Amino acid sequence: MNFKQITIATVRIVKRVSMLTVLIAAIFGIGATTYLYPRFLIDNARAAQLETKLKGYTDQEEADMRLGQYAINMMVMCEKSLSKDKRLSQARKQVLAGDIVRTTNGVFESIEHRHAMIAVWAIESCFQKFAKSPTGPKGLSQVSHAAFTEAMAACGVTDFSDSDVWDDTINLLAGSCYFRQQLKNHDNDIFQALVAYNQGPASDSVKTYTKNGNLSAIEPLKYIAKFTYLSRNVSDKKTSN
Repeated sequence: MNFKQITIATVRIVKRVSMLTVLIAAIFGIGATTYLYPRFLIDNARAAQLETKLKGYTDQEEADMRLGQYAINMMVMCEKSLSKDKRLSQARKQVLAGDIVRTTNGVFESIEHRHAMIAVWAIESCFQKFAKSPTGPKGLSQVSHAAFTEAMAACGVTDFSDSDVWDDTINLLAGSCYFRQQLKNHDNDIFQALVAYNQGPASDSVKTYTKNGNLSAIEPLKYIAKFTYLSRNVSDKKTSN
């Protein structure tokens, strides 16, 4: 039995024991019934509260498992274009997926934004820890030094060193906080936030796209096309890959 099955079974036992207590009290006299019946009500009320709380825990557990699987499926999808020596081991995928679940749950409120952030990591670095752009951005999130500093401050982290950019958890947090800031600046429009993340919030592409919805630059067009493809073709279901 898994955790969910055990907890549900426990709650059911508590309810049945409470009912049995009332039946025994009825057999042995009204006094006992009068004494034990309120206990029966209390036990059932507590059992109901426990059942509700446990359901919340198990629902969150299932949501986390689906999100983690979505991250792993995204890793598998994007690394198809990588040489075998750069592909992540299954253990690395599992550990990184756990970090991603914890980070995105803490930063984003909606599953749509969590999924979007996972797709951003796939496009930016294909989940390569030591990815480095010729223009400066580093790590999983591929944020510049200025964006890294801004993002960490937005999430309330100010005491860090330059080398922290290579730390998985810290880099994931920086990318998440930076993307959340772009979403906030663009009224949660994911495509505008994507262009701002990719091109920079003050870029001409962002200004044009925000103003009239048109994009002429090749780079942001390719970025949105990749995002759309990944979003449509990656699920949170376990695959045979």
